[in-house]
Amino acid sequence: MSTLASALPLLATKNVLCGVTGSTIQFFCDLTRDYGPTSTKKSVIIASSCGNRPIGTTGAHIVLNVFFAKETKPQLDEDTLAPLRTREVFGLYCYRSVVGEKILCIEVDFNDVGTKKVGKGRGTVLATSRGCRPLGNTGIYCSFNCLRSLGAPSNLSELSSVFQPSTHPVGEKVDLGNGFIMNVESSTQITIVYECGRDEMCDTVRLRPYLLNGVINLNMCIRCGVKRNAAYENESSKKRTLLLSNSSVFAKPSLTARNAKARYTVTPGVNTERIRLEVRFDPTYIHYNGGWNEPIIVSNTGGWVTLEDGVMFTFCAHRSPVSLASDTVVDAVREVLGGFSPEELAYLRFKEVYRKVFEKVGTANAEEDDMKEEVRLAIISHFHRRAF
Repeated sequence: MSTLASALPLLATKNVLCGVTGSTIQFFCDLTRDYGPTSTKKSVIIASSCGNRPIGTTGAHIVLNVFFAKETKPQLDEDTLAPLRTREVFGLYCYRSVVGEKILCIEVDFNDVGTKKVGKGRGTVLATSRGCRPLGNTGIYCSFNCLRSLGAPSNLSELSSVFQPSTHPVGEKVDLGNGFIMNVESSTQITIVYECGRDEMCDTVRLRPYLLNGVINLNMCIRCGVKRNAAYENESSKKRTLLLSNSSVFAKPSLTARNAKARYTVTPGVNTERIRLEVRFDPTYIHYNGGWNEPIIVSNTGGWVTLEDGVMFTFCAHRSPVSLASDTVVDAVREVLGGFSPEELAYLRFKEVYRKVFEKVGTANAEEDDMKEEVRLAIISHFHRRAF
């Protein structure tokens, strides 16, 4: 049974709704939507999870992409969609159907999921479409994976938590798993900490997929035992990384880092040395890199950073453009800007656009600062799409 009527938007995604009934979770995508070209310009996005998207506190995450080739046009007439309205197996442990008018539904029952290990045992595939699969004769393709990271808590019964954004008050300490701790020190300062004994270090340690405040994707990886060879030196050279010494102060980890400071300390222990890596950033910072449909950078280290001989790390926090500007605001901005000639646009002030958008949306109780940020980003996206 479809939960479309009660489905809610999945945080920080493009055109993905989510509904939960008992142990079953359903993901819905409107096949008529168009979110512009991918970074390769070869296909057009219909819906996307924008990378790994955690399913609340279940310990699982999904990767979903729905798209069509740029040179084609989707066929969404009823004769083409009719065969897809029957619920069918879609790969392994998931089902596919078209519901409503033109809505794709991907369904997973968490009481019946897979146990296959992938990535050298670093994760478990719960459900998968087994690659990009065509949706009948529509010309649309869909790729879906639902996984659980190694060591992640298996709380598959907590599906309802998918609707609860992971917001944290100042002063809270959050266990992100795999040895990573997040300290919320102020509204503009967060520190990610990784600490362990040197003999406890694995070859690769990754931060599990995490969505901060419902909009910021956190990614961090530490690699140990990296051999110094020509490829190693070349990678460090290309990224222009700096060696972080054993220091008590936070420093910019590389010449290309944005909104990131790091501190790496090694302290003697009873049986082994203790290493501690801290990365600090401002979650309110935004750097728009100018690419349509590309993630908006909040913080990054500028690539791999060398900590000591054989030990490297990288950190990135980014936001999806759609998570910053709702569909309502995007549509309002498009309508407002469409009413101006190219000559008028050249002299148009943001204040005037904002006033007209606010009147159209009619959100009397909206936070003005948040609304301005949405409008600003929607304007940027609008002009990039026109340029394409």
